[in-house]
Amino acid sequence: MDAIEDRVTLSIKTFERPGCVQKLVKSIRKFYPNIRIVVCDDSKNPEIIDGIDYYVMPFYSGSSAGRNLGLSKVKTEYVVTLD
Repeated sequence: MDAIEDRVTLSIKTFERPGCVQKLVKSIRKFYPNIRIVVCDDSKNPEIIDGIDYYVMPFYSGSSAGRNLGLSKVKTEYVVTLD
């Protein structure tokens, strides 16, 4: 059986919450160091995080656009969306 990291992608939509996203990614990495994380950020001044797939969107694009972008980047069998 494949490891969870090979079967699941985490997709995170964020707006103006750089500290929260950094804490979330750090926490996830403690338990799943190799899981793919996709972040879609439509903040005015996004703070890109190394080691993840970080997509900068036009400012104030909205939750739906961010979730859709995140889902379009998934290549695994399963996805978990986080807001």
